[in-house]
Amino acid sequence: MTTTLNLSVEIDGVSRPLRDCDWVLRRPCGCAEAIMHAVSSLVTLTSEHEAWEEFYCDVPRADRRRRAVNAARKRGYTVALTSIDDAVRAWEARCPHGEEPEPGQQASLFDPTDPADDAVDVNA
Repeated sequence: MTTTLNLSVEIDGVSRPLRDCDWVLRRPCGCAEAIMHAVSSLVTLTSEHEAWEEFYCDVPRADRRRRAVNAARKRGYTVALTSIDDAVRAWEARCPHGEEPEPGQQASLFDPTDPADDAVDVNA
């Protein structure tokens, strides 16, 4: 006997399976910086907190990751759950608000090892 858990969420009044949703990390201007599946073979992200943690999984220590997330929030970055279709449309839209990286060369939001990044000192 196999038991399967199917989570669903309501987005803008529409019920959707969580597996059909993505988390979108948005820049302060509102344009997409990154997207991530809410459900993958490795992880199920059921909360905004979990999504922030996963977007910043490159930051090695929990205390530094928490500071990096807080710095991004203070700079105006946001995370929201959307349908996969909406996330892909947001990702494919060109940001008219400033310079953006070439496809495949996504800019890092924050490098916790870079002493020149004055947004926050995560090593403190």
